[in-house]
Amino acid sequence: MQWGGNESDVKLRSGELKGLIEMYNGDGENGSYRGGIPYYQNKLDEFAKGFAEKFNDQHSEGKRLGGGDGGQFFTYDASKGVAATLTLDGEILDDLKKT
Repeated sequence: MQWGGNESDVKLRSGELKGLIEMYNGDGENGSYRGGIPYYQNKLDEFAKGFAEKFNDQHSEGKRLGGGDGGQFFTYDASKGVAATLTLDGEILDDLKKT
């Protein structure tokens, strides 16, 4: 945030506006607030990715109900956010016997 006249940065030390800005922008990097929305989105993505990878590891070691190797159970698009895109693998969505 900058002042309109001279484009110098606004230095907020406390207050509701500072809290709202930190909540919106705080990602925990470079000393920024560690309780902001981006911070928790990253933590949720890390959890979802770890969960999906471990689940997929176990599932791939097993066999499917309809026969064949287990394969992936979950898929996601990391470029769009793991937690937001985590879903069942397309083969399982098409045929539940492939679980």
